[in-house]
Amino acid sequence: MLSAGATLDATAAAELRREARALLARSADPLVVDLTAVRVAEPAAASSALRDLAYEAGEADIDLRVVRDPGAPETARALLDETLFEIYPSLDAALDGAIEASPPGDLPGRPPAPGER
Repeated sequence: MLSAGATLDATAAAELRREARALLARSADPLVVDLTAVRVAEPAAASSALRDLAYEAGEADIDLRVVRDPGAPETARALLDETLFEIYPSLDAALDGAIEASPPGDLPGRPPAPGER
């Protein structure tokens, strides 16, 4: 599990991606990214990092689970492309694997490839 801080700027997004890649390389367990603390986000950097992680997790056949605070500011909610990974309303739900949102594709952990939507 990885947790982001209150600000998800280019530096924080790069660090999150670096840590996630390391986890993907050594574990087959689902990767949980906790964004509940995020209040300010740099949308381009954060979206890019999460999109890249979704594809890398899919290639590794690892489930990517993103936790988002339903009450998060619009800035933090807007950066999530919900078609690439599952979004959970709480950390407990993500750790349990209880999907409360629509799954992103036919296979857990695998985002739809471009043109598959």
